[in-house]
Amino acid sequence: MDSLILLPFVRGSEIRAALVAAAANLENDFRTKGESISDDFFLKGPSEAISPQNNTIIFANNADTLAGLASHAISRTLTGCLLIVPFDDTIDRLADQLAERNFVARARNPKYAYAIIAGILYPLSRWRGELTRPIGTNAWAAEDTEIADGTVIEPDVTIGQGARIGKGCILMHGCSIGPRVEIGDGCIIREKAVAGDLGFGFAFDGKRPPVRLPQLGGVKLGKDVELGAFSTIGAGTMRPTVIEDYVKISDHVHIAHNCHIGTRTIMTGGVIILGSSTIGPDCWLASGAIIRNRITLGSEVTVGMGAVVTENIASGLTVIGVPAKPTDRPAGRPISQS
Repeated sequence: MDSLILLPFVRGSEIRAALVAAAANLENDFRTKGESISDDFFLKGPSEAISPQNNTIIFANNADTLAGLASHAISRTLTGCLLIVPFDDTIDRLADQLAERNFVARARNPKYAYAIIAGILYPLSRWRGELTRPIGTNAWAAEDTEIADGTVIEPDVTIGQGARIGKGCILMHGCSIGPRVEIGDGCIIREKAVAGDLGFGFAFDGKRPPVRLPQLGGVKLGKDVELGAFSTIGAGTMRPTVIEDYVKISDHVHIAHNCHIGTRTIMTGGVIILGSSTIGPDCWLASGAIIRNRITLGSEVTVGMGAVVTENIASGLTVIGVPAKPTDRPAGRPISQS
């Protein structure tokens, strides 16, 4: 699912106004480089510095993300972007190369500057859309929502802008499908569950007020996924949060933005997975398990009840405790017996 296609384009005058607002807010901590943005300049959404796309807004906070832009600067393949890079004399040549085909801004804190600018370009009202299309008893969707045949929609369901619902899904009472959420065939979304949650993403800069990061990436659910009652899946920041085929998620589970959950993984009640974590296929997460942000679990990992995982876990292990440590108990999914 290409979330960029589903975002409204923003044009030169809007972008110039956002840059002026950022400069007024950040004062000496923000400056632009080169000529002003022309009226025909446009952006179709954000992309990540490690995999940049043309005509997008991008920030690079550190050496690793700058490295993703360097090869494009040399080959001159990146064009039409608004790039926000650090104040750093060592990257002046890179910034000059990028500015030949893009508009470059410099910031002491590029992520914070990005949050200000993206928040102006993509306010909530713009990227969430209006729910004006009736789809059931007190159930509403955005006009461009796609709902395939055989889907059951119970009362009080909402479906956001650019969402796509596959065949034979069941959307139970009061669930919420956010903007740019793709749901595969045969999924069940239980009561009061949220797929595409607004999330808790903020940029920080010392004593300045926290600024919300627009979560524009949406969510992608594979086929035959079940999302339990009162569970939430946070929308990705720039790319989708991904739940692969046959994943089963119990009640009161929270999966934060930018996570990737492998096929056939099971999550029982109260599991919490923090942002940008990757869970491999065929894992089993017992009730109350917590996975710290930016953690990777291999395939066929079992996490015990109430365990707190603070480091990467290799495939085939069972971990228990706080913090979670490997045990000699066999890992793997149970086999149903008669």
